[in-house]
Amino acid sequence: MSIELATPVLVPCSNSVYTVSWCNRGTLPVSGVEAVLEFDPFLEVLSSSLPWSVQMGNTFTFPLGDLAVGDCGTFEVLVNLNCDAVLGQTHCTQATIFPVEYCDPPPLWDGAQLSLSGECAGSEVLFEIRNIGSGTMSGPSVYTAIENDIIRETGPVDPLAPDEFVELQFPANGSTWRVEVEQVPNFPAESRPNATVEGCGGFSPGFVPIFSQDEGAPYVAVDCQENVAFFNSNDKSAFPLGYRFPHLITTDTRLEYMLRFQNTGIDTAFSVVLRDTLSGLLDPASFRFQGASQPCEVQIFEDHILVCTFSGILPPASQGYLRFSIDQVAGNPFGGSHFQPGGHLFLLQCPFDHQPGISHPQSGFYRGCERFVYAALAVEKAFGEPQSHGRPFEGAIGRKSGRRGTPPGLRPERQAGS
Repeated sequence: MSIELATPVLVPCSNSVYTVSWCNRGTLPVSGVEAVLEFDPFLEVLSSSLPWSVQMGNTFTFPLGDLAVGDCGTFEVLVNLNCDAVLGQTHCTQATIFPVEYCDPPPLWDGAQLSLSGECAGSEVLFEIRNIGSGTMSGPSVYTAIENDIIRETGPVDPLAPDEFVELQFPANGSTWRVEVEQVPNFPAESRPNATVEGCGGFSPGFVPIFSQDEGAPYVAVDCQENVAFFNSNDKSAFPLGYRFPHLITTDTRLEYMLRFQNTGIDTAFSVVLRDTLSGLLDPASFRFQGASQPCEVQIFEDHILVCTFSGILPPASQGYLRFSIDQVAGNPFGGSHFQPGGHLFLLQCPFDHQPGISHPQSGFYRGCERFVYAALAVEKAFGEPQSHGRPFEGAIGRKSGRRGTPPGLRPERQAGS
């Protein structure tokens, strides 16, 4: 079972739509499937395309029914971000699909499972490390506490019995506090439990997105993003942001990308095509679709060229997005860079009667659409793409690399920022 969660933007006092995508990717049918969404405290759920069955605070349960092998679907949830949210504050929402079943768990797994939670409690920031598994830990674990972007302490976690927990306390000094803990050995899914508390005793923005979330397992998805004052009509962003400049990450960090666009013209776009050049240090085979504003078809060609064709119409001033994640190539060198100075996001508007088709890269990408290009937009962020480094808190700046160019057969009218 797998689940994905995405929304393009969060703006205080404004509505946003979360798109939830789910699939039964196993080899057997599953009965009584449910999706549980835990929304950020500053988000108010207004409505959903699929009725929820249970609400407990800001946690909503959506029944998906009995799923045959290969069954997939989506539903949407309309939310409003509270006007009291501080500009730049990060809001996290998590989706989990149940039942969670592990196929052929490792025989050496002790049945334990560590989880982390955090809260602001007056003059203290409290974290709880709990064993939510069915077995007692066979050995100790290790936690790391981070204040903003500085490691403040590490320490052992003695073996915990089922439902046993240990608490950690830190001062509510306005810093953003994060605690990570090593999952128990041989756990049958990718997991790095962590929790973050922002805005306790003050506010230090910008530190939540520099780290990855615990969503390596296919049955859980986490969306953490800073709110903004307005929708940026056309941009590309990457998560996690990485450590300071030049945005250092470890060589095994999985990256998430958000491509956002808007029809800034005065006419309806009946077919929209996004074209993006991925870094050569990313592995196209690990591409994982996380959500989109409309039905779309994604293809990846040689030279790491990603093409997404949206089939829905895009009226004037309407907005769209594509979100995906991707692994780095195994064995990336320390100091390598994912910055793509030649990468551009192309949006194309084809005529109403045109049936968009992708031809071989050597013979041209968009036959019949060249003269309908209405924008060519640089994907570079102001702060640059995250760079790859072996350790998150040390190291020198990597050398930037990349190449410029336009796909054969595509000659945009304008290339902003190039």
